[in-house]
Amino acid sequence: MNLITHNLRPILFDDFINDFFGNINQNNTPLYNIFENDKEYKIEFSVPGFDKKQFSVEIENDILRVSNTSEDEVSDKYYKRQFNYSNFSKTFNLPEIVNLDKISSEYKNGILRVILPKVKEIKNDKIKSIEIK
Repeated sequence: MNLITHNLRPILFDDFINDFFGNINQNNTPLYNIFENDKEYKIEFSVPGFDKKQFSVEIENDILRVSNTSEDEVSDKYYKRQFNYSNFSKTFNLPEIVNLDKISSEYKNGILRVILPKVKEIKNDKIKSIEIK
């Protein structure tokens, strides 16, 4: 997922090229939806069959990482396998408008939701005035 700036407004935008040419899903990332409204972004992962203790939601350097750990023991011989309970990890670049201190998540009915509240006003600490001598 990439962060693209459009009309000076940050937006979350999926890698449409991968989707257009067929996403091979190399790291077993489950299907996910991204929503946006005036107050927040929401990311929903379709991950049935897990316990909420198996998920990890972390933020480091404005990057959100959603991952899980599982012990998918394959003891049966599958003739066709379209889903599995293997590990995955997915990262998202977060726009400045996300309030990092208020991010929350929940797991209910096989859907992991990550709620990313927006800040009311963006403080740009990256701008520094330099005195002219």
